[in-house]
Amino acid sequence: MASTVACSNLQKSSILDIVALNLFLSMYFVSQYRLLLFLSLLFLSPVASSKGNWKERSTPVRIGTVEQILLAPTDWVVGEVLAKKNSQIAAQIAGKITWLPEAGMHVKKGERLIKQDSADIELKIRQSRTRIAASKSRLAFLEKELKRFQKLEQSGHVSETRVDTARKERDIAEAEWHGAQAELAILEKQLRDSEVHAPFTGIVMTRLKEPYEWAKKGDPLLRLVTSQQVEVRVFVPVRMLSNLRLNQEIRLKSEDHVFSGYIRQLIGAASSATHQAEIRIQPDNKQENLRLIPGEFILAAIPVQKAKRALTVPRDALVLRSDSTRVFKISPDLVATPVTVTTGYGNPERIEIHGNLKAGDRVVVRGGERLRPGQKVRIISDQQVDSRHADSSREKTQKKAWTP
Repeated sequence: MASTVACSNLQKSSILDIVALNLFLSMYFVSQYRLLLFLSLLFLSPVASSKGNWKERSTPVRIGTVEQILLAPTDWVVGEVLAKKNSQIAAQIAGKITWLPEAGMHVKKGERLIKQDSADIELKIRQSRTRIAASKSRLAFLEKELKRFQKLEQSGHVSETRVDTARKERDIAEAEWHGAQAELAILEKQLRDSEVHAPFTGIVMTRLKEPYEWAKKGDPLLRLVTSQQVEVRVFVPVRMLSNLRLNQEIRLKSEDHVFSGYIRQLIGAASSATHQAEIRIQPDNKQENLRLIPGEFILAAIPVQKAKRALTVPRDALVLRSDSTRVFKISPDLVATPVTVTTGYGNPERIEIHGNLKAGDRVVVRGGERLRPGQKVRIISDQQVDSRHADSSREKTQKKAWTP
């Protein structure tokens, strides 16, 4: 009986403990919920109020203008980069090659390119100089003899025939002396030609012979190309020639860059097999890090129609949506109004648009993604945009540097 009472008391005690625990947990969660509700109201109320007055807040934007410019539809045509100077360097004399530069070697204008054995020429020069000295000595002797015979003729001691003979011998000796001088000049030129110097600064593209091989006069020994002065050769259909003119700007595209050039040469003759004409385009080399290599393929945007005047905006002004394309027009009182447009032809900077816009209108080119219709804007300059980006990048860098 006593054990039954004790067991009953124990059960009552356990039930009371469970009830107390549930009551405590309920009060704890209620207090946490109230705290979270208070914090939510505290922090979300400014956001709600800020969303409520978005029309009064001005958003910083950068603007551009609607302009009417000449535009034409283009097709990308494959072209090739050519070196303006691409020369095959040949041997100037017959002889053994003693030195040639390696393929890929950079040489400056005036540097030695080819050296041929010149020992035989140097010996012939020594021999020629000896003959010149002998001819000069004989000429001087015959000159004196002629003067002596002329004096004797005046006194009647020699005949006129003897004087004529002396004059003829003197003239022959003089001709031989001049001939020996000419022979020496030829040999000295051959000696100079045994070394060929670079006619321009460039790169040795390939060697056509090797050192210690024999080369005849006129044999090609290497090819030298310039990598600094290049142009683009493009073949276009004859029907496109009417859309092109000298000094016309052409957009070019390599693997890593998009840049401009101008037509330097229009060759107004077409191949009967391909019906294509050749044009030469001079790239604009002012762009940094632009290096064109001879033999590289380039795309050129060739106009397929005559250029026409079109209303254009900067490409960055377009705000693309899934169902439409629009730009934000800025009113005189700095209010942004969306204008739905359709696009046409374009160039790297601007694109043709059709919509309720006119030349001179101001449009947003940066910051339009976060604008709402009727929102006020604050115009900032490029320098301010760059400084904002710089400050943002600096803050991110500092945060990364101090992150434990």
